[in-house]
Amino acid sequence: MMVLLFLLFFSMIGHATEYQPWLGNFYEFELRSDCRYQHYNHVSAGSHLRKLHGDSVFLNLSLSNSLPDPDYGVELEITEACTRKQPGEIDQIKLAGRLLWLDDIAGDAVSMVTGVNYAQAFTSSLKDISSFHHGLYNGEFFITVGKETPYDSFWAQRWWGMFALGVAEQGSPWIRFNMYFDKRLAERHEGKIFIETLWGLGTKKLKVDYFSGYGPIAHQSIDIGVNYTYLIEFFGSASFKYGFRVYAQNFPAYSHQFLAEIKSTFGL
Repeated sequence: MMVLLFLLFFSMIGHATEYQPWLGNFYEFELRSDCRYQHYNHVSAGSHLRKLHGDSVFLNLSLSNSLPDPDYGVELEITEACTRKQPGEIDQIKLAGRLLWLDDIAGDAVSMVTGVNYAQAFTSSLKDISSFHHGLYNGEFFITVGKETPYDSFWAQRWWGMFALGVAEQGSPWIRFNMYFDKRLAERHEGKIFIETLWGLGTKKLKVDYFSGYGPIAHQSIDIGVNYTYLIEFFGSASFKYGFRVYAQNFPAYSHQFLAEIKSTFGL
């Protein structure tokens, strides 16, 4: 309960792991906090849709920076879940690192980063259909490529894509492939459209009554959505995101996801 209150507090002043191919400013920290609500009424189990009602809230707090080198980024995050299986428990603790190889802002054709992350799940989160974990110990390698079009001292639009390969101590690997397009709508307003996919390389069907992680399951999902960000001078930004699951196999189906995020930056 104390952790829940802590995260709720910071969600008013402070997402998931940052994958985009642009790092933050040197010697600048970024505190991000978000609250994500997920709703679904059915779960895909093999060739059938099984009725299962899910209303889940995930609170996430992360801190990242570009120390000790502007080409490196590190991030630490903690997530708490309020679901049927996790009534206010820690869902995961994650550590991530990124390395900048190419920088289109500095004159390269594109920006490119590679990175790794490690997520420590727990028994309750592993058995939660609403939360994605293959095992208790989850690692992921990713590569992200993007390009931005500048306008005056800002960027006008940018696209970027991410491919990731993950593995846990049990089950089969998984892959992600995401695409994003960002557009600056005005000096302080940004819009985004996205498609996010997740593919488990297992062979088993999802069994709601005997679920113990996505590791052995042949799960698939495709989400599409939009995001709006308002830039706050001398502070950071506030974002609002909506995503809808257009396809699911052995996964929660037709889910609606709403996310509110506050991001603040501060230097040493």
